[in-house]
Amino acid sequence: MYATAQREEQVSSVSLDLNPPVRAESIDLHVLVGHRTATPASASVESVAEIFKSGTVNFVAVLEGQRLLGMCSRQETAALLGGRYGFSLWARKPIRDHLCKQETRIKVATPIGDVLRTVFARPDANFYDDVLLVDENGGFLGFIGTETLFKVQNALLLTNIREIEERDREIRQKNEQMETDLRMATELQQALMPSAYPTFPADAAAGATKLRFCHRYLAATLMGGDFFHIARLSDDTAAICICDVMGHGVRAALITAMMRAMIETHSVEASEPGRLLTRLNSEFTGILKQTGTLVFVTVLYCVINVREGIARFGRAGHPPPLRVRRSDRGPARDPSRGRRRQGRTRRRSSGARHPRSRRRARVRSLRRARGPG
Repeated sequence: MYATAQREEQVSSVSLDLNPPVRAESIDLHVLVGHRTATPASASVESVAEIFKSGTVNFVAVLEGQRLLGMCSRQETAALLGGRYGFSLWARKPIRDHLCKQETRIKVATPIGDVLRTVFARPDANFYDDVLLVDENGGFLGFIGTETLFKVQNALLLTNIREIEERDREIRQKNEQMETDLRMATELQQALMPSAYPTFPADAAAGATKLRFCHRYLAATLMGGDFFHIARLSDDTAAICICDVMGHGVRAALITAMMRAMIETHSVEASEPGRLLTRLNSEFTGILKQTGTLVFVTVLYCVINVREGIARFGRAGHPPPLRVRRSDRGPARDPSRGRRRQGRTRRRSSGARHPRSRRRARVRSLRRARGPG
């Protein structure tokens, strides 16, 4: 005598909402259970086949008491009884002898990500089989259909896609804001550059000035670390400052603005290159010590007196200037190299304290030294 199969088909009463956004940590595997159809291990193959005929399930759990032995499938049961002598041979046999050889058991506490990885890594032979959900003690809780897991995976993917798109929108907005800020900062940096040169004397027309200036500024990036400044100290004296900050970008541009403000702050020392550079170096290093930032800045500061025909300059790590005359046919000269045979320049100490500012050049006919521009 064999027991008759018992059908226990229940669907979870909790509705499953897979509309995005769906969070993996919020998914309860109990909610994914589609049915709980089970039969005793002693039930006959024929009685189990009746369950499959009268229902829509494709898998039935096989229990021995409360212990889960495995599961049987509609396809294998039909194949067993459908042979020429199959019904005569197997109809009265217990179902425990005809369990599915491959099955997937998932504990109820398993994260949904691990469940999906396990299920979708199965071979083709049992890829679409239902999944057995068990408790921590191995007790049968129900079947989860592969189709349901596909829906869960799609919902999670759609949620991830929407979150990625939302982050992309936020990143684009922030990038646009940064580009707007950079453009504004670039415009402000360009505004610090001389747009009009001073004339000497102050009331001289542009074509009658004793000193003429030309420049070309091309930043390597949107914002650079270079700037220059031209100031009128008197009707006969001009001050020229060229500064190069290490690196490019916002940090270099901020330091150039800071250096420009420091130069204007020390206008009292503007006529003494060595003294001015010493002050700048002292204040600048003091600021950097507070921030713990390592930044190098080179400066060339030159004071030209057209009445006396003297140019004095100091260098703080900056390359030396070049002097080119219209009448010179040879290469450009470094005025800090001292006296030459032609007698064009002579070196004198300016008495400045800055170690690299002790250069003084006698320049004859400064007006004749103008470039072709």
